[in-house]
Amino acid sequence: MTHKDRFMEVLAHLASPVCDDCMARLALLPQRQLAYQIGEAQKNMGLVRREPTVCSQCGKVKKSTSLTDADAREHGDVVSPEQFEDFARPRLEEFFCTTLPKGSVAGVPKVWDYKSQDNSVVGAAKMYTIANSRDILPAKFAHIAEHIWLQSHTTATQRFLVFGGIRQVPQQWLERYGSLADGIIFLFLSDDGRLERLN
Repeated sequence: MTHKDRFMEVLAHLASPVCDDCMARLALLPQRQLAYQIGEAQKNMGLVRREPTVCSQCGKVKKSTSLTDADAREHGDVVSPEQFEDFARPRLEEFFCTTLPKGSVAGVPKVWDYKSQDNSVVGAAKMYTIANSRDILPAKFAHIAEHIWLQSHTTATQRFLVFGGIRQVPQQWLERYGSLADGIIFLFLSDDGRLERLN
């Protein structure tokens, strides 16, 4: 996912004006200037509005970006967790060489997104479209850790998490806590269907 893709995902997800400072943080852009440049380019193409208004994130009056009415409708169908789960299934079944329907395993009170018939493979799908480094990211890190803990209590020999959307979420988790992954395979599925192992 490119900087521009993440920029537009933020706008589609929030559906409200965002200043360049907050956009750089929410879309994980390396610098504020990039949010300005993308915003101006998208405005010149007629895809967004840029005007001084109250930013929906920081509450300050700044030059902010919002979707035009037409583009808001176009970006309205954000991929749901269920859609991502179904999109990933055939790629995962090819990767693990087994069918992976939903299912549960004895001793762990959870329905897994993917489970082989012999319980040797269990996994879960995580679709992240917004990665707020100050507020949302720690909660997502905790969510990943919870899934690792639950998977560690299964008898599966192959355990995995497959991520979509913002790849920085699993990457940053691995950078900080990779030694705690406990044998869990981290996979990233790009929008074009390419499955990549991250650890």
